[in-house]
Amino acid sequence: MRRRACLLLSGSILLGGAAVASAQAPAPVNTLSWTARDLDRAYGFVVYRGPAAEGPFLRLNKDIIRTSPSQGEYRYVDRDVVAGTTYYYQIDAVSQTGVKKRLSPPLPKKTGGTAASAELPGTGKAGGSRGP
Repeated sequence: MRRRACLLLSGSILLGGAAVASAQAPAPVNTLSWTARDLDRAYGFVVYRGPAAEGPFLRLNKDIIRTSPSQGEYRYVDRDVVAGTTYYYQIDAVSQTGVKKRLSPPLPKKTGGTAASAELPGTGKAGGSRGP
């Protein structure tokens, strides 16, 4: 089967809690969204973040983001970011036996900046739309 994946990185601001008057700025986040269809024997995904394209990369998600035949679209929210800082993200597909396959090159995302997208090697045409 052919593998296809699409990765979209976007930044957004989450407003936490109920309506409370405060001078505190909202917490910045980076949201990673991707689609993955026809991934042979993929059990789930692992997300990594690094300070540079060369790394080092640290695993972000403690638990594997499980695949779902009906889902196809996945998301991870990185809440441990600093506004205005550029981070690099990578995603691996993981088989049931624990074998990992890199789905994305290091993709830069500036917290609070525009969305980033890329063609993922070996997975066919992929990408994402630009967003706020």
